[in-house]
Amino acid sequence: MICRHHRIDQSGVVSGQLLGLAVFVAILMGIGAVFGAMNTMYALVAARTREIGTLRALGFSKVSILTAFVVESTSWPSSAARWVAGSPCLPTA
Repeated sequence: MICRHHRIDQSGVVSGQLLGLAVFVAILMGIGAVFGAMNTMYALVAARTREIGTLRALGFSKVSILTAFVVESTSWPSSAARWVAGSPCLPTA
């Protein structure tokens, strides 16, 4: 017959293993999120190369152009407008 303390010791080992697995998966997902964000920014820049070139020709610095892109992509009115514009594209049930 297995005593209660033995089961508690075993559950502690399994609990530690599950926690380790959860941390590992969280780290992998975090790395994936970073690469996703980098890919999104790269696609944004690649799609707007002509606009960036025009701004650089007008004398804007690289930092000001980067700041404008980051603010535009993270501002809530911009996000709301993209959500509204994308809503008709969603499938309906």
